[in-house]
Amino acid sequence: MSRMKFESPFAPYILDFINKKKTEGFVYQNGQAMLHLFDMFCVERGFSENHLTQELIDEWEALRPGERKRYQSQRVTYLRQLATHMLSMGINTPIPRKLYKESVPDLRTRVFTSALAPFIRGLIAQKRANGYKYNNHVLVLYQFDQFCISRRFCDEHLPRELVMGWLVQRPGEGTKARNERVSCIRNLARYMISLGKDAYIPKTSGASPTAVPHILTKEQLRTFFFEVDNFEPDYRSRDWMAMAYSVLFRLFYCCGLRLQEGCRLRVADVDLETGQIKIFDSKRKDRIVIMSEDMLALCRNYDRAVRLILPMREWFFSSTNRHKPLHKTNMDRRFKYFWDKTPYAGNVDRTPTIHALRHTFVVHRINDWMWECGDFQQLLPCLTQYLGHKSFDETYYYYHLAVSAFDIIRKNDVVSSVVIPEVQSYED
Repeated sequence: MSRMKFESPFAPYILDFINKKKTEGFVYQNGQAMLHLFDMFCVERGFSENHLTQELIDEWEALRPGERKRYQSQRVTYLRQLATHMLSMGINTPIPRKLYKESVPDLRTRVFTSALAPFIRGLIAQKRANGYKYNNHVLVLYQFDQFCISRRFCDEHLPRELVMGWLVQRPGEGTKARNERVSCIRNLARYMISLGKDAYIPKTSGASPTAVPHILTKEQLRTFFFEVDNFEPDYRSRDWMAMAYSVLFRLFYCCGLRLQEGCRLRVADVDLETGQIKIFDSKRKDRIVIMSEDMLALCRNYDRAVRLILPMREWFFSSTNRHKPLHKTNMDRRFKYFWDKTPYAGNVDRTPTIHALRHTFVVHRINDWMWECGDFQQLLPCLTQYLGHKSFDETYYYYHLAVSAFDIIRKNDVVSSVVIPEVQSYED
């Protein structure tokens, strides 16, 4: 079952417990590794009892120098699982305690006392009645309640001045934390309005501007695909996966597919006669993508080769488990692996991701149209539909973020002075 050797008096129980977990469908690698550490811990101490003692548990629970509390909690959690299993086998043994109880800020532990407290409590009750845990937001609302008290706010409405004072960016505060505060106040404002109270609803987000993606040059693409095509399967891959990388990464670039769209293609979704790819329920939309002739030929060759290995597969790109599709985290990892082998790794403005291939497809496609006819406006609806965007604005977003496309826009696009104005120097 495993190369790990269990030699303590608990070895039979540990092995039986691991087998039970794997029979239930759990991989349980982390648990197995942690219980192996506990087994060695018992051997080193010469422990000879066949049941846990409180003294042994206390020693195992102790926080070690430099150890994070999260890791300590994991150690104790896996021992708790083993102890529970031993009890189910009739072994009388104590159960390790939970070290750190989950901190759940709720109405029992948070007392709201400001003038807006009735509305805060009503909002929380409403959210939980609708099935939401709403635990994290309770803490934020408690902080807002204390803010109102500190401001000596005594009215039963939510004015703009109070909201904006609360939403001021705090030193060291991340965008996610501030956005959570915005979300809580928006919910509170809407709830108060539903009760007939005046309330100011702030804008949806305090997010920072979207980062400019890296657009790969033709030479960077050529080098990247050279590394992909020359990949030989390692211990994490199968032969059919190595073949899939060459095809799937090209689908991301040549057809502008999203990561999840490419990974979860079924054999039935890819028509190798007509070159049509059917995308279902992606961002709540269905669409059909047409492959070019050379992309279609590549898919046909791939399918022909894979059918010799997996004749009855469901997924067009199968993972190591032939009954499951390639996982997007695997593709993320592989993209980084191939990119790091190119001479451009670490030498570009922003490290690209798989989604950069989709960005690059859009920019290169519009660039080609503009070089050919000078005006891509009439072709934009086709590209919007092809990409599965809801509006033209989403397609413009891809292009207008691309620094590499600016020169062509300024030269050929009659509306460029409005869309992308000249940036004035600070010294002017």
